[in-house]
Amino acid sequence: MFDSPVCPVEVNPGLEKTNSCPIQTKNNPNPGSEDTHLPDKDERRNKRKKSNRESARRSRIKKQKHLEEVRSQLNQLKTENRDLLNRLRYFMHNCQHAKMESDRLRLEHKVLLDKLLNLRQALVLSPAELNMCMR
Repeated sequence: MFDSPVCPVEVNPGLEKTNSCPIQTKNNPNPGSEDTHLPDKDERRNKRKKSNRESARRSRIKKQKHLEEVRSQLNQLKTENRDLLNRLRYFMHNCQHAKMESDRLRLEHKVLLDKLLNLRQALVLSPAELNMCMR
């Protein structure tokens, strides 16, 4: 009928027995529950905040632990890498030394082979030919 904030009970006190004010019912179904509702809401919010803080703390601890594990692994890998580089240098040095020794032995082999061929030829030559070669 009218858009008035006035409750029908205020206009007609006889309605009070059968029907309460709809405006009051919508805004506050239990007048005493508003006081208890806020502490429950605050309590839930505080529990949620506490839970979130605890979760964040656990997350920070987990992250810190992971960081320490990664740093430890990094140090271990650096040590392993340094050891592998030292071994590589050692083997490269030995390889170079072996190559030089191999080259020296090949040259010595060639020299000795040439001497052997000369000696074989000398044995095949007659004594007269040998005298001519010696002069």
